[in-house]
Amino acid sequence: MLLLAVNVASAFVISPIMVRELGNTGYGVWEVLFGIVGYLGLLDLGVGPAIVRFVARAKGSADNDELRRIASSCFPFLTGVGILGGAVLGFVALRADFFFNVDRGAIPDLTAAVAVVALSVAIEFPASLVVAHLMGTQRHYFLNASKILLTVAQTVGFYFVLLHSANAKLLGIAMVLLAYSLIHTAAITVFVRVTDRDFVVSRRYFSWRVLRDMYGFGIKNMVLMMAQRLRKQTMSIVIAHVLGVAHVVFFAIPGRLVEYANSLALAMGFPLTPFFADIAARDDTVRVRHAWFQSSRVLQLVMFGAVLGLFALGEAFLGRWMGQEYAREGRWVLRLLTATLALDALSPSSQRLLLSLGKHGAAAKIALALSIINVALSIPAARIWGISGIAMTVLVTAGLTTVLMMRMACRALGVSVRHHLLETAWRFRFPVLAGGAAFALLATLPWSNGYGSIVARGALGGGTYLATAWFFALDAGERRRLLAGASRGLQREGR
Repeated sequence: MLLLAVNVASAFVISPIMVRELGNTGYGVWEVLFGIVGYLGLLDLGVGPAIVRFVARAKGSADNDELRRIASSCFPFLTGVGILGGAVLGFVALRADFFFNVDRGAIPDLTAAVAVVALSVAIEFPASLVVAHLMGTQRHYFLNASKILLTVAQTVGFYFVLLHSANAKLLGIAMVLLAYSLIHTAAITVFVRVTDRDFVVSRRYFSWRVLRDMYGFGIKNMVLMMAQRLRKQTMSIVIAHVLGVAHVVFFAIPGRLVEYANSLALAMGFPLTPFFADIAARDDTVRVRHAWFQSSRVLQLVMFGAVLGLFALGEAFLGRWMGQEYAREGRWVLRLLTATLALDALSPSSQRLLLSLGKHGAAAKIALALSIINVALSIPAARIWGISGIAMTVLVTAGLTTVLMMRMACRALGVSVRHHLLETAWRFRFPVLAGGAAFALLATLPWSNGYGSIVARGALGGGTYLATAWFFALDAGERRRLLAGASRGLQREGR
């Protein structure tokens, strides 16, 4: 939770500064750049996420030699992919004006900034082996601790560069990002080598069989990843080339706000893939089904609350945080993306379940097809309705994806969709109504536009939702486990 708080606080502080100092065009270029970087993540053919599952299964069955084979077989592949990814982004740097749809020379340091990010990409691919190993062995504490320290340092670096550099600000923040990659890679590598004797990179343990298994599982996952990237990261590229790169900020900032509001659920769902894989390795379908229902309810507790808060207070917060221009231009983007989050909340861990069970092949193909449709529709939608049209296509295709994923997950565990919804989302009907009524009542009262007013309304309306959800949506056992988990988390952070 501390990592989550640090990430949100960092974004809260640095985002308006980035927009102000880089300008709408510069910030749009930064968003498009990381849309391209997101696509480069597909070069590993899904092997990175596959490592998490296979490490979790090997750990669950105490197969130490398999752990060594996984590390030794995947490292050379990921290193080669990192070099390839860096080279591709290096080519983008040479034709930056074309890829970012800006006039030649409009951003003098653009080519150098992209080249520096290319170095970061080359480093991050082999480092993903260590990250996946830590995730698969469910040792998130060191990942979180290192990220907390480095996120704070990175935020300070961004702040210094943006406010104290007269020129080359884009290059400056790219250099800070490169430093983050180097230091984080060194820290987690030393930690794993010192604390885990089963993490070995040696020619002796190299196995083509392991790589084939990784590819067999990873190709399906790569298709799923491609679908996600098409849905999320292509939008900035479409906006840049259809409406102009300066318009990207009006989609990206509301999108960031939705992501930040949902960040607690994302953080809580982070360990679920290895957790489900570990249980599935013991062929305990009943326990997997129970864990799926329970984890869905916990995530929904957060996600439905985030949806209520965004609908009630999102626009006011956006205006106070970034300025009224961004609230006005991004109003419908915010509403439509919040509706997308509401649909995602119907079955928030279906994809993780299918991934951990190795039954995500068909789901990946369908998700990819819907994402391609999303991109195809987004271009005419952007021409007709602007950035709101793009958000509309995201809502429609994401909703269909959620429904299909939920059906496949239910089929994999032998339960009906109706039973799943009754056990999860339906339990929140009264808390959502109570919270919505509280926010509606608060909206009739006179409030200022300051952060204090927004926080007060959030506390009152959100408190109403949480109180009713605590007693009407969760059973006594789940309440005890949540309290116990929160207590353990506080004790760990206290140490």
